[in-house]
Amino acid sequence: MSIMLNGNDLTLDDLSKIVYNREKIELDQDAIKKIIKCRDYVEKIVKCFNPKCVTNIQGITTKFNVVQDHKGTMKLACHYCEKTMGKESIEFL
Repeated sequence: MSIMLNGNDLTLDDLSKIVYNREKIELDQDAIKKIIKCRDYVEKIVKCFNPKCVTNIQGITTKFNVVQDHKGTMKLACHYCEKTMGKESIEFL
């Protein structure tokens, strides 16, 4: 699977390398959905919106489980604090 970014066709491995190197990237909603749909969890690329989460206090690597609410809407549940956030709260690292 690949994602178009600024006219370039990127695989998820390419995207992981970009995020790992902390380059600033802009993703549209379709790209975000493609990334999330292919995984049961997301690591290292999304910040927890809970200011009291251990990932924000101690700098632990983030990890989120991809879940759906009762309406079928995709949400991310923090592995550590268990807070759930919708796409409007997603902030990439």
